[in-house]
Amino acid sequence: MAIPNEMREAYRAYITSPEWRQKRKTALDSAHGKCQRCGVRSRQLAVHHKTYQRFGHEEPDDLIAVCPECHDLEDKLRAEAGRRRSEAAYQEAQEARYTNGLNTFMSKKYGPDWQDRGRDPAEFDDWLERKAAREMVER
Repeated sequence: MAIPNEMREAYRAYITSPEWRQKRKTALDSAHGKCQRCGVRSRQLAVHHKTYQRFGHEEPDDLIAVCPECHDLEDKLRAEAGRRRSEAAYQEAQEARYTNGLNTFMSKKYGPDWQDRGRDPAEFDDWLERKAAREMVER
């Protein structure tokens, strides 16, 4: 996913700000020259955001001083976690869409108390299949 230019510019502006420099210095000082992930001594420690949820208002636990190798790994782990959250949110939205469609379909056909009347929700699945088949033919 591409990052919008205004987000990139805001990031650059913050990373060059005195506030960030102070937070970065504090994180590096607390690491005492060691990668906080693997423990290796390094003069090239970077300060990594574990999360961007409080970007610009980070708490000390949001940051970690890491060597270049661990920084790459942390970036990959954060990206993977974001991908998993996105997939879970998409799945949740699909399930909600299905449930809402089922309730709408059955309520229109049998009334709002369709579940109490013992109506079979498989009827909705059959309707979805017929609808999908019609749409395929129309393409």
